[in-house]
Amino acid sequence: MELEDLEPRKKQPKLKDLSVMGLDELAEYRKSLEAEIARIDAEVATKKSHRSEVDSLFKS
Repeated sequence: MELEDLEPRKKQPKLKDLSVMGLDELAEYRKSLEAEIARIDAEVATKKSHRSEVDSLFKS
């Protein structure tokens, strides 16, 4: 368990105002969000793997 798991959940961040962003800025913002989603997916896969390993230990 990580220390940050014990901290209270934070409120959702405010959404960015996309109307003030140009096309290049929007494309870069989208790219950064896709990279963050990939990072989240990798963490979810890691946690599911660990959970499966722990579950298999307790089912034995």
